[in-house]
Amino acid sequence: MRNCHDVDAILVGNVEDCEQDICSIILSLNEDSHLRLYINSVGGEVYSALSIAELMRLRNVRATAYVLGECHSAALVPFAACQTRFVSPSSSFLFHDMTVGADAVSAKHIQRWSTHMHWINRQFLDTLSDLFYVPREQIDKWAGHERYLKSKDLVGAGIAALF
Repeated sequence: MRNCHDVDAILVGNVEDCEQDICSIILSLNEDSHLRLYINSVGGEVYSALSIAELMRLRNVRATAYVLGECHSAALVPFAACQTRFVSPSSSFLFHDMTVGADAVSAKHIQRWSTHMHWINRQFLDTLSDLFYVPREQIDKWAGHERYLKSKDLVGAGIAALF
């Protein structure tokens, strides 16, 4: 366990590239520690983002997020998992339904995959709604239009404050 009370972690680039480091930091925290999470991320794998957020919730991590640049797509989930959220005036946030690439596969596989993707997309958007304390309808409105939001939009919605 770390003896420090304030611990820093950084989420830069793709979420999946930072997942192991951030999860290791979370697992090393003692009960009175506070995590400061600095974010500048294009997003990435939704499972990596959900893993970070779920581990934060499981470990009851007290965390503050600072968005230094972009916080797009899957990166919104660890951001939402922080109890206190700060954004710079120039930060941007991309809300959208989950997207994934597909290789040539059988029709049955595509059907099963589609059903699973619909389910995980629902989990992704439900998690954002729960963690941001924003009605799901609002999250759907932002995500359904692949909406880039500005810092002022999140501040106005009560999700974050400017630093």
